[in-house]
Amino acid sequence: MGLVFQFQQRCNNIVERIIEEQKIQGSEKTTSQFSQPTLFHDVLNSNLPPEEKSPERLAQEVQVVIGAGAETTGKMLTWTTYYLLENPEKLNKLKAELNRLDPDQIATLIDFEKMPYLTCVMLEGLRLSYGVSSSFQRISPDRNLQFQKWSIPAGTPVGMTSTLIHYNEQIFPDSHEFIPERWMDQEKRKQNPSRDIWSPSRRGLVSHNNDSLARAEILLAIPNIVRRLDLELYETTREDVTIAHDLFLPFAREGRKGVRVLVR
Repeated sequence: MGLVFQFQQRCNNIVERIIEEQKIQGSEKTTSQFSQPTLFHDVLNSNLPPEEKSPERLAQEVQVVIGAGAETTGKMLTWTTYYLLENPEKLNKLKAELNRLDPDQIATLIDFEKMPYLTCVMLEGLRLSYGVSSSFQRISPDRNLQFQKWSIPAGTPVGMTSTLIHYNEQIFPDSHEFIPERWMDQEKRKQNPSRDIWSPSRRGLVSHNNDSLARAEILLAIPNIVRRLDLELYETTREDVTIAHDLFLPFAREGRKGVRVLVR
């Protein structure tokens, strides 16, 4: 918990510096200590009500942006890299699409969003990295919930871990396998929302904008990883990317060292 408190204090310090700089220099010069404007400069320079600009409110926002956007995205990229290296035919298929659609390596995020196999790799990587594995509780305050033959009384906390969906064989056959091709049928995805995955924003952890930011980071990172680096797995097995412990986030079996690679 000491590390958590240190992190919270750092977030408070960041916000205090931005607010103090704005007071001293004026809103037009609030970015001098940063290489580029941040979303917190935009908030302070906006017409939002004062309570939305309070130090406490902005410090909490810093924690959400960093905390919700770092660990989940980083784990997804790490575990997806493992699955691509474990399945060289899928890695080669992804490289072939990137080379065909972006031969000069100048694609933008909008271009990457239109690449079908890259999108499928992202979705399958999200499915197998789970996002948040803990069970989020929801309560229906004023009416009973009906689930099949069971009636759940109003006021009863109900929750479920995302792994039950991601490993549901009726929705995802061979659910423990990395199969990006299962996402290729875009019309089927649109018609069957249940075939989508439980990303953090859909489970109430972060905002839709944060989820969009995470997907943007993923779509920009994966092409750079697979095109610029020639990697091979080093003393890493499927155990390193298989959930064994639910500590809010999914973790592999205790004692595992995580995904390790050699750069060739």
